[in-house]
Amino acid sequence: MTNIINYSKANIQVRTERDLPPHITFDEFKKIYYSLSGKDQLLCGLMWETGGRISDVLSLRWKDIDFDTKIINMYVDKRDFWLNIPVSDMIISDLKNHYLIDKPEHTEFIFSSHKSKTGHLTRYGARYKVKQWEQAIGRALHPHMWRHGLAIHLLAHGVNIKVIAARLGHSSVFTTMNSYLVVTPELQRQMIEHVPMR
Repeated sequence: MTNIINYSKANIQVRTERDLPPHITFDEFKKIYYSLSGKDQLLCGLMWETGGRISDVLSLRWKDIDFDTKIINMYVDKRDFWLNIPVSDMIISDLKNHYLIDKPEHTEFIFSSHKSKTGHLTRYGARYKVKQWEQAIGRALHPHMWRHGLAIHLLAHGVNIKVIAARLGHSSVFTTMNSYLVVTPELQRQMIEHVPMR
């Protein structure tokens, strides 16, 4: 028997830029990233490149990093499953540098904290850090803006929406599409330039 999915009018409406969630742009990410150093810079880079929720990024362990295949195995707490995320040479290089400094036999978590009951930096600690990063771009920031920013950046560059949904760990492509796929003048211009009209 075929399952029929019912979509409400609100869920399938055409969205424009004003409907986008609060996010940082790629240029803003770069300004913030290069204004930082050490573990703060690593955290900023991982937040952007993985698109992970802040609690999932903070709970990463050194054993979750496969340096050979360049894959991060991230536990997605919200959905209770593991997500395998391919990452760039740059983030792997950053991780390797900190791996040598941290001596993982003594620190299990990448963002370890002796003050926290969990053993790693808390969401509140990360939010405090992100507040300090605001001066780099001069506006209010929240960790989830990295996740939104990555999705919007990838869509704007033509990455297949299924790939983006998989990276974000969404249960449905529709979730990704409804949140981030918007119609912009730039996208319509790309259509005119790349799709034969006559």
